[in-house]
Amino acid sequence: MLWFQDEPVHSLQPLVGFALMELTAARGIKVILNGQGADEALAGYGTYFKDYWHTLLMRGMAQQTWREIGRYTAAHGGNRFGLYARQIRRLVQWNLRVIPAYRLLSRQKKIYQMRSNPWFTPQLTQHLPEETPYSTEKGDLSAILMRSITSDPLPIYLRVEDRNSMAHSIECRLPFLDYRLVSFVLRLPTEWSVRGPWSKYVLREGMRGKIPESVRSRVDKMGFPTSSGKWLSEGLYEPVMDLLHSREARGRGIYNIERVIRDFERHRKGEIDATDKLNQVIQFEIWSEIQRFGYGPDRSRADSGGSPAVAGRGKPTAATG
Repeated sequence: MLWFQDEPVHSLQPLVGFALMELTAARGIKVILNGQGADEALAGYGTYFKDYWHTLLMRGMAQQTWREIGRYTAAHGGNRFGLYARQIRRLVQWNLRVIPAYRLLSRQKKIYQMRSNPWFTPQLTQHLPEETPYSTEKGDLSAILMRSITSDPLPIYLRVEDRNSMAHSIECRLPFLDYRLVSFVLRLPTEWSVRGPWSKYVLREGMRGKIPESVRSRVDKMGFPTSSGKWLSEGLYEPVMDLLHSREARGRGIYNIERVIRDFERHRKGEIDATDKLNQVIQFEIWSEIQRFGYGPDRSRADSGGSPAVAGRGKPTAATG
C-alpha cells in the first residue's frame, strides 16, 4: 500500500481501503460507487456538532444552542452543562483572536507542544517552523464545511482512495461530489446540515421512506475500525521490536528509541494506547526501506527486473495519480 501511495499516510484506514479494493478486483468488479465527500459536504463528522453550536452562539442564539445540546446529549450521552460551558469558552477564545498578543501566545503554545514530543530528538524538532499558520477565516459551520471540501481533510482522502483503486484497476465514481449536489447543500441554512442528535440532516430527510428507518435515524457513526492496537500487542510485536532495534532506525537520529520502546511496552500492557504514534513510526520506516531498496508491491527489487508489473499492476503516474 505504501509503495502505491508514494508516501506515508495519515492513518491505518488507507490500509483497509487497499484491502477492500483488492477484494473488489478479485470479484471481477471494475467500477464502483464510493461515498467519499458525503461527510464533508453534508456534515457527517461528530466534530461538526460543536461547529454548529458555535455558529448558533456567534449569532447570539444562546437558548437554541442550549436546546440543541440537550437534544444531542439525550441521544448520544454526555454532560449538557459541560458541553455548553465548553462552547462558551470556545466563543470567548474565538473573540480573543483579534488581540495580537493572544494570537502570539497561541502560536507559541502550539510550537512548544510540537517540539516537546518525547519520541523525537531535538535534531528533528529544531527544524519545525518558528511559527504556525494562523487562520483568519470565519468560524461558522458553512465556512468549516467549505474548508473540509477544498483544503482539509477531503483532498487527502481522495488522493489516497484514488491511488488505492488504481492499484487494483478499479474506477471509483463519487456521486456525493456531483458539483450540483455540493452547490445545493452548501447554500442551505446550517440547520439542514446538523440538527439535534443527527448529522447529515438533509440527507436523512431526503431518504425518508426510501431506506429502513433504523438506518435513516441511527445516531452513531462508524468509520473503518480495526484491531490495530491488538495486532501491535500480539502478532506484530516481534516485527515491530525488530524494526525499532534496527540499525537504520537507530542511525536515523530522529527518534528517542528507548522512549519509543518503553511506550510500546506500556501499550502492550494496556497502560496507554500508542497505536497512532506507533503506526506513524512503523510506516515511515517501511516507506524509507522502499525508497532505499526500490521494493515493488511484491517485495521484488523494482530496479533489477522485478518490476511492479510482475504483480499485474502498474504504479500510478503523475498524470493519473
